[in-house]
Amino acid sequence: MTIRGYDKRLGAWSGLSPARKARLWQMSPCVEVSGHSDSGLVIAVVMDVFTDIDIFRDLQEISRKQGVAVYILLDQALLSQFLDMCMDLKVHPEQEKLMTVRTITGSIYYARSGTKIVGQVHEKFTLIDGIRVATGSY
Repeated sequence: MTIRGYDKRLGAWSGLSPARKARLWQMSPCVEVSGHSDSGLVIAVVMDVFTDIDIFRDLQEISRKQGVAVYILLDQALLSQFLDMCMDLKVHPEQEKLMTVRTITGSIYYARSGTKIVGQVHEKFTLIDGIRVATGSY
């Protein structure tokens, strides 16, 4: 079995040895990661709502100064709060060269009564270089 990892040169995922297993840290998802000197390839952040200015600035800095690709994956229903934070900071995430923001929506279910139920993201975690995971809240 081949595990895939992000290759910055290729801009795509490439093979990793199956022996390289993810390490799990139970802590704040981004604060510790932002100063993580080992991270040289990619940081992926998954959050339901992202409004922390300090964490965003840390991610922006590591992206700009260290050339680390940063992917932010947010819940579509709560994207407006992230965009409001960016507007307050006078930041345009789409102009960041190595920072990408995407949204996801949950599955849609319909109850017998016809009520529409849309799933949401309720997790917060960060994937670092495809091999380390930090999870939790602060």
